[in-house]
Amino acid sequence: MALLLNAAPARAAFDPQAASRRIEALINQSGFLESAELLPPLPAAMLVAPGPVEMFPSQLWESLSPLDAQGWVDISSLDPAVDPARVREIPFDKADALMAEAVARGISALDFFSDAGLRGPNVYYFSSGTLILIYRKYNVGGLTLAEGLDDDGRPFHMRGALAGAGKVDIFYDLDDFCFANPAYPDHHYDADSRVTYTIRGDADLDVAGLAVDGFFSPAIKRLRKTGPGRMKVETSLVNRDRPLDPIQLLRPDGAASR
Repeated sequence: MALLLNAAPARAAFDPQAASRRIEALINQSGFLESAELLPPLPAAMLVAPGPVEMFPSQLWESLSPLDAQGWVDISSLDPAVDPARVREIPFDKADALMAEAVARGISALDFFSDAGLRGPNVYYFSSGTLILIYRKYNVGGLTLAEGLDDDGRPFHMRGALAGAGKVDIFYDLDDFCFANPAYPDHHYDADSRVTYTIRGDADLDVAGLAVDGFFSPAIKRLRKTGPGRMKVETSLVNRDRPLDPIQLLRPDGAASR
């Protein structure tokens, strides 16, 4: 999840009405980017002004199917405290479309996962398979990885993620493991089986379950955007200013392994 990537090429100014049409096309399963420009704009009352529209509007959640019996089992195994009635799974095609929209807008994962649409009661479930495909197709950025080998050579992967109700929870198949992130070669990181990002506001997340590996192992406490292309990583020991780059497309098909 969220957050330091290579510099992106220059983009055209963000068009809220075009984004609204793309989101509506996603909800209506009408071809998303290919046919979105053919759709009429949403009513003005549905646009968020002056800022961009939500990445996760309530209509998107309502368009998803309620969990089936296996979905209830999967969700309960991740977080027994969550109300499965408030959770709906977002399949890969719609998650892929959201990421494509994030690339089109030129936003970072810190912006994406603090979206206003994730602060209401609705919760989106991303399966392990969806997350791995997304991370293979896009440079999502961030300190956490969807899959890899820990410092002891054990494979690990995300079991799933729940995004909504004011936070984003990532669940791993290992607990208390240490891993290297190629994007940040100056440190290794310690992760719990559950890493939680709590939304404080726009591009501002509290963090739990993640630390910098070392003698003092400072816990990572907060990630917040401080300006265009910059963010601050706050830990229990020191704070560091870091670049904040947008989500980028890595490979169009997303099928090949790293």
